[in-house]
Amino acid sequence: MSKRIVLSGYYGFDNLGDEAVLQSIIQTLKAEDPDVDILVLSANPAVTAERYGVKAKDRWNFFQVLSALKWADLLISGGGSLLQDVTSQKNIPYYLGVVAMARALKKKVAFYAQGIGPIKGALGRSLTRLIANRVQLITVRDQKSYELLIELGVDRPTMKVTVDPVVLLKPGPLKNNEYRQILELKKKCSISHRPIIGIAPRPWQGLKGYYEALVETGRRLKEKKDAEIILIPMHPEKDLKLCLQIADQLPGARVLKEKYRPDQLLAFYKELDFLIGIRLHALIFAATVHLPHLGITYDPKVNGFLNQIGDEPIADIENVEAEVLYREVVRRLKDKEGQVKRIAKAMASLRKEARENARLVLNLLD
Repeated sequence: MSKRIVLSGYYGFDNLGDEAVLQSIIQTLKAEDPDVDILVLSANPAVTAERYGVKAKDRWNFFQVLSALKWADLLISGGGSLLQDVTSQKNIPYYLGVVAMARALKKKVAFYAQGIGPIKGALGRSLTRLIANRVQLITVRDQKSYELLIELGVDRPTMKVTVDPVVLLKPGPLKNNEYRQILELKKKCSISHRPIIGIAPRPWQGLKGYYEALVETGRRLKEKKDAEIILIPMHPEKDLKLCLQIADQLPGARVLKEKYRPDQLLAFYKELDFLIGIRLHALIFAATVHLPHLGITYDPKVNGFLNQIGDEPIADIENVEAEVLYREVVRRLKDKEGQVKRIAKAMASLRKEARENARLVLNLLD
């Protein structure tokens, strides 16, 4: 009899980072056990089911969630940054509410490579301590998440520090117009030794200073290195407008506008020479294809991942200087071979840890 698993996370919202988490978890579970039967709680069940070849139900419909949990042998909560109250006060009550429902139905529960925190509110901290102590397994994607759980008093489940599941994602097939254009651009730039540089920005609390620094850095790279600039919206609903604004100030810059599965976007990353990234999964995508990159941090999770690959952010999002960005991009481009080797070595180790997430989860059902 197949193992029946329900996945709960920020799925179905077209955020390519979280969609990459979902696709990676599905792929890794099926690689470990091809017969596993997966159902995803999604904001867009029809798209999720068609895109990933799984069952899906509406995450907002109480009765559909309840029926999914009754069907399941095990609930996976995660991955991603679910248990935090910075982006919304509703995150923790919703995701832990699903966990509490599963435990009330006597279903096993695992937190899968979650990034925990920041949790500032007293209610969120209390709920996390109370409900997380009732699950069977917790894996977290960085050491700080583990330390926060210990600080909150979570000490009953088996807990292990692993890594974000997206490090296991592989580039998928892609044949759309934007991809054909970048392949043609790659041929031309290779002949003339011109770099193709991706910028993956995100809006953050109304800040404009870092946006101006990105524009100025892009301008210098175009003027001094004859670089081609491509803007990449990892969460189009939130990022596309900003990408277009930056491109408007960088004549000739391109913006990705078509819709992609995470593995398809990863194929794009393979054709770049460098990435300047802010969103966590933009940086993970770059590392996954061994692409030299720079990270600008807005959240401890960014620092955590960069530290795992032997790197650190070039700047905090509140204090970004174009001159510093430009100099470091040029330095790392000159050392491209060394950068690729460093990233490849770090990622080989991280991929082993990422597979451990799936093995530990599936062991709960043996």
